[in-house]
Amino acid sequence: MNSSLPGQPRSESDNSQHFFGLDVLRFVAVTLVLHIHSLIDCNLYQARSGSGLFTQVSDWIVPNGSTGVDLFFVLSGFLVSGLLFKEFIHYGTMSFGRFFVRRAFKIYPAFWILIGLTLILRFRQSGKWDVSGLFAELFFVQNYFPGLWGHTWSLAVEEQFYILLIGSFIILKLVARESKLNIHLVPRVFDVVLIGCMIARILTWWYLPIASFEHQRWANWVTHLRVDALFFGMLLAYWWYFRWDENTKRKVMSLKYAFAVAGLILIGPIPERLMTYDVLQTFQFVVKYVGAGCLLLASLTLKPSTLAGCLKWTAWLGRHSYSVYLWHVLVLAGLKPYLGTKNCTFTSSIAIEAACHVACWAVGIFAARIIEFPMLRLRDKLFPSLA
Repeated sequence: MNSSLPGQPRSESDNSQHFFGLDVLRFVAVTLVLHIHSLIDCNLYQARSGSGLFTQVSDWIVPNGSTGVDLFFVLSGFLVSGLLFKEFIHYGTMSFGRFFVRRAFKIYPAFWILIGLTLILRFRQSGKWDVSGLFAELFFVQNYFPGLWGHTWSLAVEEQFYILLIGSFIILKLVARESKLNIHLVPRVFDVVLIGCMIARILTWWYLPIASFEHQRWANWVTHLRVDALFFGMLLAYWWYFRWDENTKRKVMSLKYAFAVAGLILIGPIPERLMTYDVLQTFQFVVKYVGAGCLLLASLTLKPSTLAGCLKWTAWLGRHSYSVYLWHVLVLAGLKPYLGTKNCTFTSSIAIEAACHVACWAVGIFAARIIEFPMLRLRDKLFPSLA
């Protein structure tokens, strides 16, 4: 059964019904991001802070919006490495060149259009070209150096992850006693990355002043502090494709409710409230991506035939998540002057945020239909997947 709606290109997960639930998880992830950015970019925090008991309860239950990025990272690590793992299973090798070309078709066209439009709009406002920001964006180092947008730091982490992932596989092939890549050394790759990221987080916490913007950048955005989340997704994919037989998968899937509850607890605010600040700076990302991994495993049990109509539509919306994420900050910037958020009440702030979500989804879906999906169809025609 093909879960795609008419006119929807097959996603990279459409080869398996088991992955239908990941589109639902994409929807959750981008909704969390839209929530936090709507509050920040549209100045809605003050209206929410005075809402009494509701705020106190939600502070203990509702995940922070930035958790959406942790979900995206684990999802991406699972799906992207899974493509390479399936190719390895079928052909005994991995086509790294084809992998990069296919990822380029997915990411670059829409991203380049966003950056080009941003340059034009900002030049009209200031009469200047932000050359340094442009170079940071085009070379995907905007998580280390100031770019044109704040939210594109996560794209930089993803792009750098692709390079590190392929580099790791090349190294594993070089050290293999046989000509074939020793796929069962993949968990050791995660071990090395985890240890490296933990050391980097500890050093960052020790040596960078807490109040500085550089601490904010280096503690949250840079690849050597965040990439272990993507490699954790890779580890889950390795277990799924190489270590778990069908009986083991059925046992894992039978624990879907336990995984779902554990995941919701771990990605929520409760673990953060139980940690001291020192522990939080070192371990919060690990807790978040382990929780995201639990939700991922739970979502693998979702199939189109077992989902209610509303969940099917969230899955459909989730397939547009890249374009929604890419364009939402520009949409919010365009809406801000017209929202009248200066003296809004709690109730009106809910309505304003809902309007922001609708606008971001509408623009994102439109952009996906005219830019992202046509490029994916062209990609599949010129460079069909080997997975």
